[in-house]
Amino acid sequence: MTQEAKTRPVYEMPPSSFNGRWFTVSALVLATVFVVSSQALRFIFPMPHPQSYRSASLTMLSTQTQAIAIGSSHLAFGLDPAPFGGALVSLPAGAMDFSCEEAVLRRTLERAPNVRLVILEADVINLLVDSIDKSKGDFHQLYALGLTLDDLPMNGYAKLKQRAIESKLLYPIFFLKRLVPQAFVWEDAATIAARREAGDAMLRGYVPSEAVINERNDGRVVVEFHKADYKKDHSKQNEAALIQILRAMREQGRQVVLMRFPKHHSYWEYRPPEWERRYREFIDRVKSEVPDGWVEWDYDRLSLPDDQFMDGHHMNRRGAEAFTELLKPKIEALLQTPAS
Repeated sequence: MTQEAKTRPVYEMPPSSFNGRWFTVSALVLATVFVVSSQALRFIFPMPHPQSYRSASLTMLSTQTQAIAIGSSHLAFGLDPAPFGGALVSLPAGAMDFSCEEAVLRRTLERAPNVRLVILEADVINLLVDSIDKSKGDFHQLYALGLTLDDLPMNGYAKLKQRAIESKLLYPIFFLKRLVPQAFVWEDAATIAARREAGDAMLRGYVPSEAVINERNDGRVVVEFHKADYKKDHSKQNEAALIQILRAMREQGRQVVLMRFPKHHSYWEYRPPEWERRYREFIDRVKSEVPDGWVEWDYDRLSLPDDQFMDGHHMNRRGAEAFTELLKPKIEALLQTPAS
């Protein structure tokens, strides 16, 4: 190759705008398909926005409400507020740690400022579990109790992400429960819909179940299920939330009851001793921080017949009736005590 060939400038193609135009058109087409698909899903499978849910119990709150009970599914299946004639309103959600109990209580007192008695579910579950993590981005049960996204114990980035997911554009995709892999692989759509319906039944405040415990859902099975929930320790934030609740209620002159619901004997027989030890140490620390203004009702090992449990840690209708009858005179006695 001659020196002239080596130094001859290489011919360069003039810059073309074709690639840029192709990218822009493709992006617009994909965005249009996405928007149309999202709204088509909302049209074909009508669904309410997650923030539009409202618990039936929420509508019962008023200036006449004297007592409220806040807790998880144990409350929903285990305490019937009907015998109290409207004086007691039950506010359950599927997952409810102390951080969320604090938010629900704060919002509830805005609607029912004359509440004198606050019953909070208390157990190692409320201490160690993170309700936000367990809800997996679907907070409709907490919204149903009057909370807003700003009330949830989440950091700023998580709330920003949640606002995007719950936007009118994206929520039909993220909250459409019928189009999930499980519907076509592991479980049929009817099974998934039934489980969702059972969870939403808690929005009524009380769920009278006719199911009876069996070997597939007894205490041993439930303990293994709970072990998966306790892989992360959220006790620090939950302990702080409960102490904040107790101090605030004491200042406002309201009585607080921390209540453990009955478990089937197969549950506490297989439960790791560490769980009970941690719960008792937690209660002792709370007592040292807030020594008065509250009491603990521990019915964890209340002896009930097998046919009064629906599984290893939930009572059925018969169990709830028996338990409510046991609690009724105690709750009424507290309501008759002059406010401090």
